[in-house]
Amino acid sequence: MASHRLLIIIGTLLAVSILAFSDPIHSSYESRFLECKSKATEVKNNFESCYERDFDDEAVNETIRIFGNSNCNSCTHLCRKKAEVSKCFGKMTEEMATLSNKAAVMMPFVRNIFDGTYSAVCENDAEIMRAIMNPESRICMEDQVQECLRNMEALHDIDKLFFCDHTNPDNDKLTSELFCQTTLSTLECIKARSGNCPDFHRTTISLENKLRNSYSCSKYY
Repeated sequence: MASHRLLIIIGTLLAVSILAFSDPIHSSYESRFLECKSKATEVKNNFESCYERDFDDEAVNETIRIFGNSNCNSCTHLCRKKAEVSKCFGKMTEEMATLSNKAAVMMPFVRNIFDGTYSAVCENDAEIMRAIMNPESRICMEDQVQECLRNMEALHDIDKLFFCDHTNPDNDKLTSELFCQTTLSTLECIKARSGNCPDFHRTTISLENKLRNSYSCSKYY
């Protein structure tokens, strides 16, 4: 669904794909980690079920009836359902926070990132989201964005380590500070390469400014 793609885009820009899990880590902690992973996957699935009921065809058509057709009906609908999606996400983070020491620390950070990003992309009639979803802008920036997203490789395991304790806590380098620094570097890379795509360039500058001044990340810059 289009709404799913929008959620993925939001995550890519400021929250990465925090709801996916990769292969288990083999160590003396493996059993405990796999149990945490299984529970986290269940909570994630509950979150998806929670928000999906607000994104069926009937719900989207209702938004079109209320607001009329636009150049991005999915943008309008996602922003209209912001309260519902945020409530589902909040419930998910509360449940995740009980899974491990790592999750108890990271879930407030994740919630703030999500809420801040969601609000930012819906401001001014979803101006940022519409720019990201604009086909011309996406075609213009496709190769450059992929190149810059390589910066995110530093966060290779951050998806699962948001939720479950590291197999060796002494080697746990994946922190909120690393996330903020890496995300900023990615946005700076996109900004430097987007001069020939003016709408995307303006959007990237706006996102960078919001990230620098965000509650979650400003202390790291």
